[in-house]
This record gives sequence, structure tokens and C-alpha cells, in this order.
Amino acid sequence: MARIGSIASTCIALLAASLAASCRVAPVEPAPEPPPAAPETPPAPLARTPAEPPAEAAPARPAPAEASAAPPAAPKRVLVLLPPESSAFAPVLPHLEAELAARGFGASTIALDGLPPDAPLATEPPALVIAVGTAATRAALDRQPGAPVVFCQVPDVGLAAAPNVWGVASLPPLELQLRAWRRVYPGLRTIALVLGRDETVLAAEARRAAAAQGVGLDLFFASSDQEAVYLFKREAADVDGLWLLPDSTVLSPRAIREMLDHAAARRLETLVFTPTLLEWGALLSVTPTDLDLARTLASVAEAVAAGSGDELPPITPLSELEARVNTTVAERLGLRVRRGVWIERAGLP
Repeated sequence: MARIGSIASTCIALLAASLAASCRVAPVEPAPEPPPAAPETPPAPLARTPAEPPAEAAPARPAPAEASAAPPAAPKRVLVLLPPESSAFAPVLPHLEAELAARGFGASTIALDGLPPDAPLATEPPALVIAVGTAATRAALDRQPGAPVVFCQVPDVGLAAAPNVWGVASLPPLELQLRAWRRVYPGLRTIALVLGRDETVLAAEARRAAAAQGVGLDLFFASSDQEAVYLFKREAADVDGLWLLPDSTVLSPRAIREMLDHAAARRLETLVFTPTLLEWGALLSVTPTDLDLARTLASVAEAVAAGSGDELPPITPLSELEARVNTTVAERLGLRVRRGVWIERAGLP
């Protein structure tokens, strides 16, 4: 049995040697090489650039020079002409400049006393002139002919009758004044008002305002300050209060002080047109607000510059006022005042 295994091992070894020999005798021939092909152009190396942004994020191409937008037009120039004594308008001026700039105007300000006499207001005619006070308004009409004029703080409303001239009211609306007064004293029934004989327009407006507020108005016309004092003292016993509106023809400082003293002696309420008179014993003062005056002036100037001046009234009214109470006088009169200062606006209850 061992012999058989030896024989098998010998056969296997002989077979392996035979196969190895046959492999060396008949090697496999390699396949023929293919004919040389034309050399290929190597691909261009990829540029190391960032990925392109999406189409919607691509920057817009600059328009050709011939198609570029025209430069913005220079702002229209407005000349603000101040009177020699302009301290009262100083708080309004920053608001006015801001309001004009918001409407596309460029404002330059000059004072009347800083100009040579009889010289034009400006070498280059402005789009329009905003004149503060009577003297500045007359100077604008005389020394800058042809330029539209918008005036303010001018009691003589007759100036608005001149061609190419528009005004802004110097007083807050009379109805607003009476409404503020009734907030201090809801029981207000009858008031006295003395005006100069030429103040027919203001008188008519005062009557309308009193009727709208349900207040009786005893209206008198005087020719002098002495007559104004006399008329008020004669009627003081029949009214609840005295209403003073600025009228230089009948209200001198002496007359105002005498009328306020008489009102205080009779425990009458008094409504005046400047906080200064609170120091003289008045109960309530009403004045335009700086922002409302500036906003109204700029609005009228914008309409005039746009060629819409014909749609404006000769005098554009203001729309709000600042009311200020003399708390000492209010206490003496037995009035309970919730606020010492507030803003009264048109259109609000």
C-alpha cells in the first residue's frame, strides 16, 4: 500500500515536470502592437477660478456711456429773507430748512440788515423768496421783482393781494384758540374782543370761530388804545373773559396792561397771543408752533414752485397751536388745570 502511494507521488511529480517543460517549449506570442495613432492634443488645464454665481446674483453690467442716466437736477433755490430783528424766527429756521430740503429745495438765508440798501437780494434770481415779517416782504417785492414771494408773520393780510404773492397766517386758527380756552374753563359763555376799525376780516373770522365753539362774542371797534380800554371796562361786568388779538392800532403796551389789570380785579379770564403777557397776569396764551409754521411755509412754497399757486388761498391757515396756562392765575380763579402746556391741533376733538 505504501508502494502504491509512492508510485502515485512519483507520477504526480513527473506530470508536473512535463507540464512545466511544455510551457517553456511553446511560449505564447504577444499580440502585435497597434499602428501608431496621431498624437492627441492634451486637454487645457482647468483654470483655478471660483464657481460662477447664479444668474440672478450676477452683477449688472454697466450701461453704455451713451445710455447712462442724466445727472440729477440741481435743487431749486429758495431765499429766506429775515427782518433786522429775527430772534423770534430763529427757532423756526432749522425746521424750515429741513422741510424745504425734504421737498427738494436748497435754502439760503440772509438778513435784511446785512444787505446794501437798494441792492437786489440775490445776483442769481431764486426760484422764490420766503419773507419773514412786513419789512422783509416789502423788500422782496421791491428788490427782487419777478420772484414769487411767500410771506409769514405779517399782520397786514392785504399784502397777499399783490401779484405773485402768497401768505401764511400769522395767528393760529381762532377756533382752535377758543377750543383751548374751553379746555381750561368749559363753562365759558361770553367774551369781549376789541379790534381796530379796519380789522373787518379778522372780526368776521372771530364771529365764525365763536359761533363754532358756542361762545357769545361781544365785539367792539375802537379808533385808539384809549377807546379800546374804555370799551372793555364798560362791558367787563357782562362777560366771562377778555380775548386779546394782536392789533397795534388799538393795543399799546399801556392799554394791554390796563385791560389785564382790570380783568384780574374783576376775576375775569384772559386769552392772549404771546406767553410774555402771562407775566402781566393773563390766564392763557396761544401761539403757533415752530414745526407747524415751517411745514406750512414749505408746503406753500412747494405748490408755488410747481405752478399750483392758483389753487392756494391768499392766506394759508396754520393747523395747530401751543397753549400755555398761568397756573398761579388759574388757582386764583379756582380753575383745575390738568396740563400747563399742550398742543391743540385742527381736526382733533
